[in-house]
Amino acid sequence: MDDATRVARAPRAAPPTQVPHPAFLALVYAPDERYLPGHKFPVNPKETTLGRENGNSLPFYASATLSRFHARITPGHGAFTLTDLRSSNGSFVNEQEIEEHTLRHGDFVRLGRVVFRYFAGERAEADYYEEIHRLAVTEPRTGLPNSRRFNEALVTELSRVNNSGALLSLVLLSVDQLNDVFDHHGPIASDHLVREIANRLRPFIRPEDLLAAPAAGGEFALLLPDMDGPIASAVGERIRAAVASVAVPWGAEFFRLTVSVGVARAEAGMVKPDSLLHAAQYATGQAVRAGGNRVVLLEGTFLGGPPA
Repeated sequence: MDDATRVARAPRAAPPTQVPHPAFLALVYAPDERYLPGHKFPVNPKETTLGRENGNSLPFYASATLSRFHARITPGHGAFTLTDLRSSNGSFVNEQEIEEHTLRHGDFVRLGRVVFRYFAGERAEADYYEEIHRLAVTEPRTGLPNSRRFNEALVTELSRVNNSGALLSLVLLSVDQLNDVFDHHGPIASDHLVREIANRLRPFIRPEDLLAAPAAGGEFALLLPDMDGPIASAVGERIRAAVASVAVPWGAEFFRLTVSVGVARAEAGMVKPDSLLHAAQYATGQAVRAGGNRVVLLEGTFLGGPPA
């Protein structure tokens, strides 16, 4: 019996790579919206649009810095692609402005003033829960510890002062031009300057220090364990000079910034964290009233609170 004719079959074309699943955006920062940080927005496998209008898949009605139809996410070969829809305030991935970008797990996406983090694939859920923890203790614009983390550290360090007589100083920094930038250039420029100031402060931080951004208005706090007032004041002066020395670029403009710095030291018997915070705020207010761009060290005792 003759062998049957063998017909070679053409190899099957490989199916297109599937887009990652799950894929979603976790909200990091949307100060004008009702959503809380960490809110999860699924990415549609076909198309997701984001903007201020009701016709978007993900509408953000209250966010004036978003365009009516701001950006679109579409599936590609094994990944999703973010495309800017000629928005007024731009689309950014990891703070780089984009027209079109292939999204990768962990990317930060900023549309106008609204910030998300993109999660996709097998690590999405686990990394999302890590992000939830991070958002609980950080200020979203800067990634610095927030007021909750700052207050916890302040309580711990004051306990150490009272138990062992250790030194502790608190430095508060207020950006003198921030309100003016907000009024004349808008909230996106203001957020940008806050991030830039945070980056300039980081080189001054020792491993044992805590730099926090506890105030929405751009006030930074620097907690300095084992440091007395005059030395902390010298640190504040170095920071003041560093901020004033280099202009911050914003589009075609450059902003010259200065900071008002208030310094206060903790004392044994100071059991209320607010006592040290209010003392540093008083010193900062003195620096502001004196014209800004200066450091004020609050001298003397203030266990009962700073002077009226």
